[in-house]
Amino acid sequence: MPDIAAVYPQLSVGMTAQCVVSDTLTLTLTEDAYAVGAVLEPEWAQYDLECRLDRQTLRDAVRQQIGGEIAGVVDTAVYLDAPYLERDGGAMRVKAPMTLRVLYQDASGALQGTAVKSEAAVETALCENARCFASAFACGAFTFLLGGGLVEMFCAFWGAGIGHFIRCKLIKRHLTLFLNIMVSVSAACVSYTILFRLLEMFLHVRFQHEAGYICSMLFIIPGFPFITCGIDLAKLDMRSGLERLMYALIIITVATMTAWILAVLLRLHPTAFLPQNLFLWQQILFRLVASFCGVFGFSMMFNSPLRLAAAAGLIGAFSNTLRLELVDLCSMAPAAAAFLGAFCSGLAASAIKGFSGFPRIALTVPSIVIMVPGLYLYKSFYNLGVMNLTGALQWLCMATLIVLALPLGLVAARILTDRNFRHCT
Repeated sequence: MPDIAAVYPQLSVGMTAQCVVSDTLTLTLTEDAYAVGAVLEPEWAQYDLECRLDRQTLRDAVRQQIGGEIAGVVDTAVYLDAPYLERDGGAMRVKAPMTLRVLYQDASGALQGTAVKSEAAVETALCENARCFASAFACGAFTFLLGGGLVEMFCAFWGAGIGHFIRCKLIKRHLTLFLNIMVSVSAACVSYTILFRLLEMFLHVRFQHEAGYICSMLFIIPGFPFITCGIDLAKLDMRSGLERLMYALIIITVATMTAWILAVLLRLHPTAFLPQNLFLWQQILFRLVASFCGVFGFSMMFNSPLRLAAAAGLIGAFSNTLRLELVDLCSMAPAAAAFLGAFCSGLAASAIKGFSGFPRIALTVPSIVIMVPGLYLYKSFYNLGVMNLTGALQWLCMATLIVLALPLGLVAARILTDRNFRHCT
């Protein structure tokens, strides 16, 4: 029998991360080890988690060396702890703590076991300009859906584009979230106001068009965390759900307060939009187009693939137009219409998921982000600032009901179409 030399095995765990905005991040862990006089078959385990990263494929390896003399490795096992996200300026880092358990023979032939703790991490850089054109495109479409006309759409397009461009530059310089929100919202509002005053001066547009300044700031509304926090809470993932909820509330509070202060300084008023004067068939047709453009733009703003953004846009065009027509034609409560719109988005995403290959959540969340009532949230704070408490409470209650209805609609559709989601563990 040949002598078995002492071996210092080095365990290597390969990690592959495939990430898409609001898609699933796939961490593939390969368990493998080297042993003298034995053949070990590698085992693969795949883990999925929701994330908000650029679409990139990243690979990393975790290596830890076992100390002491080892004659041979009998078995190994890898246990992955809950992966988590960390943001570092313009980059996002995914970390996955793990434990490697090894059963081996020492130099005397005795069976021994040990555990080695380590951590796998992959990092991806966020897009520098974060698709500023897509942000402007989406806010312009959003303006029409809220009742604005061509003047409001034009000014909101440039205001949102400039504001989002400045926001991305601030992120690249690793500036704090509060400063980022205040400066980008201010830039969007001031850009809209300057452009509108120029149009008013040279083209004599009506002063009522100033109401669209709110739409130029809607790119800052955290629709994704607002919706996904409800889905997390439905799965009893309290940590992720509460973290996303608080993150969204922080952004909403800072953004609306900044916008209110600017409105006071610039003498802007969130009045009602001028009538669009469209026939019913024209209104439905333009709403379909604007809903598609808005969802498509918001999806591209977060670096979704083109096919994914187009699929989400088609779903959003149908569900958002249905929501708006239920309110206008059937006098349905906005929150109930939002629930039905989100429910239809969930059903459509489940139907498309089978042949498109896209994860369900990557289709559903972008398709209903356009339903998040950013206008209502701003008007509630504006009325609070001018001490119109009745109006503030009215707008806030309407916004809260809609924000609650959107994730509930997705959860209801998920329960109906996903057997695994229906059952708890």
